[in-house]
Amino acid sequence: MSLYRRILVPVDNSSAAQAGLSAAIALAQDQQATLKLVAVANEAIKNYAGGELGWIEPQGLGELIKTDSEASLDKAEQQAADAGLTPERELIVAQDGHVGRHIVQAAVDWQADLIVIGTHGRQGFSLWLAGSTTETLLHGLSVPLLVVPGKQADKGD
Repeated sequence: MSLYRRILVPVDNSSAAQAGLSAAIALAQDQQATLKLVAVANEAIKNYAGGELGWIEPQGLGELIKTDSEASLDKAEQQAADAGLTPERELIVAQDGHVGRHIVQAAVDWQADLIVIGTHGRQGFSLWLAGSTTETLLHGLSVPLLVVPGKQADKGD
């Protein structure tokens, strides 16, 4: 009997997310579980530009963020397919910047048995500056969480 039947994994283009995805794929294979890939397009980033970010208008930046998130889903889906899995996928557009909250809601809505997430392992100022999706997930989550450390070289990202 499988302990986990529905495993949700957030993906983006970081090496930390890649570590989480690899662990989720291995676990899904072992548990014969369904895998769901979730990418959150954090559109709140465009609001920090004060109207413009260099040469990119906020609307254009929003489209770039969505395109990047879709590309992350495509890459993760291909990796899962190469491992013999047929994952579900979801792109979430977050206008509010609360990436962790959207991941939690996706897990609850999908009735996930487990969330697997890679972490950068940020601390101190870099944690404050960049925020931490993992930190958000650790507080008040009703779904089990497996945190997978990313590469050591990614610590400064």
